[in-house]
Amino acid sequence: MKTESDVLCILYDYFDHVTVTSLLDGAIYRKKRPSNSNKNDLVISCLSILSGDTQRIIVFLNTFAQNFPENGMPQEEFLDSIAKALIKLVNDYEKTKGEFLSMEIIDQGIVNDNERKNTSYCSIRLECYIEDYA
Repeated sequence: MKTESDVLCILYDYFDHVTVTSLLDGAIYRKKRPSNSNKNDLVISCLSILSGDTQRIIVFLNTFAQNFPENGMPQEEFLDSIAKALIKLVNDYEKTKGEFLSMEIIDQGIVNDNERKNTSYCSIRLECYIEDYA
């Protein structure tokens, strides 16, 4: 059985790609963003993994950006560009990287961050299946 951490490591390695990192002035994190970060960061998190021969997990790709200070509006152009880069990587994923992992986009949108009122994020929700060969 794969653990949640196993899946997040696979996805972290995959999304740590120049097409994504070149758009960020921050970093890519698993599970949670540092509380003191005000940079454009990508956080890869998930819900609990469901067990079985083929495991299912819902993954969130959340890219954070501070809102424009003059009007509090989200940086839609940046958030849209990072969404397009992430969506392209999801669509280009080859399922032959040593393990069977499939990704399908469930939804995508820009959300206001409830914890940090001056921040918004682009959220892409994936439904992933991973084959357990162990």
